[in-house]
Amino acid sequence: MADRDVVLVGVDASPAGNNALDWAVDEAVRRGWSLHLVCAYTIPVTAGIAGEITTPLVDDEAVRAVAEATCAEAAERVRRRPGAPPVTTEVVYGDAAGVLVDASEHAGLAVIGKRGRGGFASRLLGGVGAALPAHAACPTVVVPLPHDEAERARQESRTGVVVGVDGSPEGAHAADVAATFAVERGWPLTLLCAVPLAVPTLAWLPTALDPDPLVAEVREELDRAAETVRAMHPGLEVSTRLVHDSPARALTDASGDAGLLAVGARGHGGFAGLLLGSVSQAVLRHAHCPVLVVPKPAG
Repeated sequence: MADRDVVLVGVDASPAGNNALDWAVDEAVRRGWSLHLVCAYTIPVTAGIAGEITTPLVDDEAVRAVAEATCAEAAERVRRRPGAPPVTTEVVYGDAAGVLVDASEHAGLAVIGKRGRGGFASRLLGGVGAALPAHAACPTVVVPLPHDEAERARQESRTGVVVGVDGSPEGAHAADVAATFAVERGWPLTLLCAVPLAVPTLAWLPTALDPDPLVAEVREELDRAAETVRAMHPGLEVSTRLVHDSPARALTDASGDAGLLAVGARGHGGFAGLLLGSVSQAVLRHAHCPVLVVPKPAG
């Protein structure tokens, strides 16, 4: 496999894209990695009725020129930063999600913004914000755009990494990757598990289920997970949090005080199968801080 000490960034010149690019520059500098900027484009066509041949609204050269200018401007934005990392650019014809998923095979981290501007120069930061984390070969960070300067200041003042765990191997791997981010920043790490004790599908039962055994089992597993992380990352401050709530809501609430929120792309089982999968998509939509989505470990 190629050198993966690279931060891959999807760029589109939008405010959200530039905000994510700035975040990626900081991360690349922190790690001593290079940046690879990618702008994907397609050719818009006219809409026609069934059976009609559609025609392009503009020619390929014009659209590609816009994409190349977008990449060049983004690279110049990087180079203006003090201590800027090495940066390369690539303009690719194709669906943005597919292009970035392919590029993630050669990166150690992918970064995109939460919203895109749309338009023919970029379909990048809207739907791709869900598609890329689900299929990327490397961890992906989705960076939200602050509403105003006050919100930006609040985001920048937050510290701490929160990672959702559910007892699955995927959750454990997400915790390990999240711990690396925490160590880099000198931040504490919190392992969060949500146990939704009220299950509507069990409401027909004649007697209420005793939640104590489940909670005790989850607490025991959560403590073991924390000890594993401490052993792998000596000196890291690790705490646990057990919440009686839905996983998506618990993680979204936790993102209000966190500098980074981490989840696995998918979960399969675990001590309750509580956390990962559709939850990660909900968190991406509603989180107040950057969200790190960790893919299933190879093998």
